[in-house]
Order: sequence, then structure tokens, then C-alpha cells
Amino acid sequence: MLYKNRFNEALRCFNQAIDINNTEPTYQINKASALYSLQKYSQALILYDTLLTLNINDLESLIGKGDTLFMMKRYQESLATYEQVLLVDNDNTHVIKSVGLLQKYLSNPKSRSNKFSLFTVRFTKREALTKSLKKIQIIFTVFLLSIICYLVFSGYYGRNNIDAFVRSVEISRLSSNFEEALAGTDKIIVSFPNSDIGDRLKIDILFELERYEEAKIYIDKLITDNQNDVGLYMLKGIAFGESNQKHEAVEYLNIYLTTNPDDDFIIRYRDKLQKSLDNKSGS
Repeated sequence: MLYKNRFNEALRCFNQAIDINNTEPTYQINKASALYSLQKYSQALILYDTLLTLNINDLESLIGKGDTLFMMKRYQESLATYEQVLLVDNDNTHVIKSVGLLQKYLSNPKSRSNKFSLFTVRFTKREALTKSLKKIQIIFTVFLLSIICYLVFSGYYGRNNIDAFVRSVEISRLSSNFEEALAGTDKIIVSFPNSDIGDRLKIDILFELERYEEAKIYIDKLITDNQNDVGLYMLKGIAFGESNQKHEAVEYLNIYLTTNPDDDFIIRYRDKLQKSLDNKSGS
């Protein structure tokens, strides 16, 4: 069973637990964690907010909310939530580090490179227009389904090492320590060989650095194991396009567009490349 499907199954188990006992907040927190791990951040945020109406100082819900807002790039709200955590637990290392980073970032947003800003605009738009590929910001590791269900009904569902790995990569990226972030993705790849999280994060960072030839190596690796993931063909097309390999770019973008014919952003990008090819052949 694929990584994502395991968490979909976990979510189903959590919903069953809530049906059995909807007064147990642990099940709700577990459900929010599963939604978070599936990158369903808006749904997770609603659930964390609901839990906080029951207990405004619940640390697990506050930290979960802060992390969720962080992944949604709502940094000011994330900072405010983390600061609320510190009013209750002023020794939380994860929160202290996140607060320091966010304060530094928010006090000087212009410190980030224009290249990063352009990357963010480009790929945020691409992500909004396409359903096949999301920003790879996954935080939890793979559990066996039997263990997940046991933990659900025993009232326990914890984050583990992959959370720390991915969080570390995101912190490095936010502070523009890109080589450190890339090294972090290598650790994920080695430590979690059955997950493609490290590869997808690495591709994202390599795109951010405009190192498209390297990115194509990892895209090809993922395509080998995920031939039906058309989002990977789109990424490879963009990598070719940004490397000025326009024929190959158009070829891969057309593969993507066969199943996503209404993606206006990619259509415009493909047509721009095709026009350039036509002009060159006609000259």
C-alpha cells in the first residue's frame, strides 16, 4: 500500500474511533494529525481551531495549529500561535526555534532572494491550477496499517523521526540555507527508502535553485516508480523548458495535458515554447 493510502486508511480509522466515542479529544487530535500528514491543511486547521475552543491552552492542538499555519505560509499567524504555546510551555525546543526563525524572517522579508520569490509565485500558481502535484511539505512517516489501527483505538498517534527531518529541511529553506536543506533531503532518502518524500523535496529545492539538470535525475527516478503520476511529466517538461530544451519540454508537457487539458498555466507555458520553436524553424 502506498504511503499516502496508509494515511487515508488511518484517517478512516480515526473517523471510526470518533463514531464510537466522539467525546474523546485524542481521537480528534489524531484525525487532525492525519489530515496534516495528507497535506489537507485547511481541514486540519479547522479541526485544531475546534479543539482549541474546548481547551484554549491545549499544547498539542496549539503546536499542531502553529505547524499547520507554517505549512500554509501564514507565517504571522503561525508565529502568534507559537508564542501562545510558549506562554504555557516556555521550554519547548521546537517552538522556540520556530519562533526565532519566524521573527527573523518577518522582520526582514526582503532578505530573501528575488529568485526565490519568483519561484514561489510560479509554482504556487502552478499548484493552484493543477491537482496532480502539491507542494511537497509531508511531515509524518509510514506506519504499517495494523499498527496505525491499533494506535488509533488505543488513543495514541505520534509524530516520529520523519517529522523532524522534513521540518529541519523546511527551516533551512526558509532561512535560505539551501545546501543544508539538500543535505537534509539526502538524509530522508537514506533513512526512509520506502518513501518518496525526500526525492520530491529535493526536486522542489533544485527547482528553487534553478538546477534543473540535477532535478531531472530525481524526476526520472520517481517516474520509474510512479508512471501514472502525470504531475511528474509536467515537472520534467518545465525542467526541460527552463534548460532551453524546448522540443523535449513540449513533448512532456503534452503528455501532462492529455489528462489535464484545462490547465491554462501549462498551456500558456507550452504554447510559448512551441512559438519559439516555430519562429526558429521559420527563420
